[in-house]
Amino acid sequence: MAEKEKKYFWLKLPRNFFDKHYIKALRRKKHEDFPEVFGNMLVLFYVWMLAESIDHSGCLRYSESKPYDAETLSDVSDFPLHFVTLALPIFTELELVVTESDGTLFLPKSAKMIGSESASAQRVREHRERKKAEHDNSETIEKPDKTADGYNVTQSNEVKPESNIENKSIENKSIDIITDSKESVCRTEVQRVVDAWNSLGDIGIKGVSKMSSTSKRYKSLVARIKEYGSDKVIEAIESIRDSDFLRGKNRNGWTITFDWFMLPNNFPKVLDGNYANPGGQKQRTGDAKLDRLYNRVSEVDDWV
Repeated sequence: MAEKEKKYFWLKLPRNFFDKHYIKALRRKKHEDFPEVFGNMLVLFYVWMLAESIDHSGCLRYSESKPYDAETLSDVSDFPLHFVTLALPIFTELELVVTESDGTLFLPKSAKMIGSESASAQRVREHRERKKAEHDNSETIEKPDKTADGYNVTQSNEVKPESNIENKSIENKSIDIITDSKESVCRTEVQRVVDAWNSLGDIGIKGVSKMSSTSKRYKSLVARIKEYGSDKVIEAIESIRDSDFLRGKNRNGWTITFDWFMLPNNFPKVLDGNYANPGGQKQRTGDAKLDRLYNRVSEVDDWV
């Protein structure tokens, strides 16, 4: 029998890979056991995992019958076992790694990066089908595909009391967004901006839980995306992290809100850095020595 032809695969990172929200979220992670470098180590380890998963369509397996565990990953990657055990839960929380029923670690985002697109796309479809089956017995919100006004509706799988939504962290979770099918701004762009805003929850900024195409906030958001582009809107959102004033450290204790941010007179001021800390210095810890150290590390990050 002729030897089976060996297939070769490749990993393709998108041009804006390091601008992805989940990559930025990883780089912001801190841990006392790995001072200053923990976030960048997470990104490097995640890229290593993507490359390692190429031959198994997005899965981390030592062989077809043996999936990787934390100890095996440490041995193969040369990352310390203690670091690997810290990293895996973080990847799981950000939905960068999913543990399947047989213990296999699957990287969902690998589908668009691995050269064997048909195989990895099939893996993603199978994973989604399994997730859907797991939720068959849970309550769902039944909504029509289109309303009488011709709006497309994004459905949520879980029923949550509206009164509790405001009190729960909504970072990295989709929300109900109703978008006009005739709009030139697609739902993906709207969701990207909302996700970026909700990621500010880790610094105490109130997130967005609901939005419809008839609301003032939606129209303001669409207007800013049309005027500046979604990348610039997200850039302005990220700049809020560098503004003590917008984060509530001001005389009145006022904190920026989504609706205020999207107003046509306010948005360009944030984008242009009018509220940035003097000299670009970030004052997050309240300790002058630690703040100076933080700023030096941030400057190094900017070089990467």
